[in-house]
Amino acid sequence: MAPDFKKLAKETIAETNKELANRMASLTNINSKDLQKIIEQNNIDHKDFTKLIEVVKSKTLDNAQKAVAIQNINKGLETVIALVRKLI
Repeated sequence: MAPDFKKLAKETIAETNKELANRMASLTNINSKDLQKIIEQNNIDHKDFTKLIEVVKSKTLDNAQKAVAIQNINKGLETVIALVRKLI
């Protein structure tokens, strides 16, 4: 029987996203479970989530530039809104 690569890929993505959520939760006030839920609900992958964090933390971009950069990240704006909702 041939391996189910599609299933393996889905499991790997889920595990990677869970690991990312755990690491990010250790750096924020949002717990790992809530962060994992935000990542999953917004269907943002770990690469785009990492880009999103880099844009938000950037000291070289002003707010207008950050807004444009976030809009250019797949699922970036939706994820930012979900994170802000969790904070307020």
